[in-house]
Amino acid sequence: MRRFSERCVALGAIPLVLLVCAGCQQEVQPDYLPWTEGEKTENFQQLSLKLDRLPLYRKWDSHILAGELIRRAFLKEDMLFIETSRNKIVLLDRNLGVVRWIYNLDYPLKYPPAVSKEYVYLVSRELVHCIWRKGGDVKWKKMLPFVQGSPACANDFYLYIAAGDLPRLYAFKESVQNPKTSGGEFLGSLEAIEEWFFSTGDLVRATPIVEENVLYFTSLDRKAYAVDSTKGKPTWIYETGKQIIAPPYIRKGVMYIGGLDYNLHALNRFAGPPPVWLFPAGGPIETEPAADDDQVYVRAEEVLDEYGLAGNAVLYAVDIKTGQKAWDFEKGLRMVFSGKDLVYILREGNVLVVLEKKTGRRRAEFPLPDFQFVLTNDQDDVLYLVNRRGFLFALQESNPNPFK
Repeated sequence: MRRFSERCVALGAIPLVLLVCAGCQQEVQPDYLPWTEGEKTENFQQLSLKLDRLPLYRKWDSHILAGELIRRAFLKEDMLFIETSRNKIVLLDRNLGVVRWIYNLDYPLKYPPAVSKEYVYLVSRELVHCIWRKGGDVKWKKMLPFVQGSPACANDFYLYIAAGDLPRLYAFKESVQNPKTSGGEFLGSLEAIEEWFFSTGDLVRATPIVEENVLYFTSLDRKAYAVDSTKGKPTWIYETGKQIIAPPYIRKGVMYIGGLDYNLHALNRFAGPPPVWLFPAGGPIETEPAADDDQVYVRAEEVLDEYGLAGNAVLYAVDIKTGQKAWDFEKGLRMVFSGKDLVYILREGNVLVVLEKKTGRRRAEFPLPDFQFVLTNDQDDVLYLVNRRGFLFALQESNPNPFK
């Protein structure tokens, strides 16, 4: 960055350009800060004090990554993945906060990891890394014959990835190449080969889901698909009114599909169409819904009126059984986690809002400017917060309703 600034000066750049260069210089953050233990402790304590006002108790915290510049964070089952700007993938046990393994990539991840019972799949510049879930050792690598077009999903037999340049979703299966033995020692190699692909009417952009023996996914061709996960044969196909860019969501046998047709579609994942219910959201749905045992939370984007004026985006809480609106919250982004009586949502401005689950009554708000990653957790009542400089916190409900 210093060389770039000096080059601007050498070329006689006008003051405006110099200001832009200076601004860039201030925004660029180093990949790693070699903090002393005292500096780590001081920064950690400052963040801890800010979190003490939340009505939650500290389940665990960690500053083992303090100093690293965090690029992204992902929550998957019992795993918390952290990707650093130095292309390290750090896997932590989300219940204990301990590091299980660290895996080094040459390039950044394009999409979140895919996981199965035995493996973790990382795709970086179209190179697939199959890693043992326990231990973090690599099992095999494979270069994709296409550009990855969506996040992947997996079970212990197949890896499912959509192409970015073809309307196809591929299934890859592990295969032994050149099987040879010498003195009882296996000399062959393991990799993944294409088992089958499924063609759609347009590109697949959203994350697919594999449940038991069925693969569920949506496409820009306005359709949702359920296909046999081993053979790629369709089980059912459901068409909506417009394109689908939001990932589908499945909970307790029901598949929720948010579309650009302004509707949230709820289908029995086994039977498929017709939908169990249809919720009119009043705006396009572009992000994945989330749910607890009582309600589905879905965001409808703002819509321009006849005068070209935009209304506010709205987060809806929808009764999971009837599809009727329970309440709505303007400028809400998504559900973060749900407790017994309260639901915690994130609204625009990175503010955590505490609402009564049944009525949507607002009980408290907590700005979180120091936590760039506020993770959605639909599994239990734990809040996961990640600071860009490597400080991690897991907070849990101690009282079902501390505002009574």
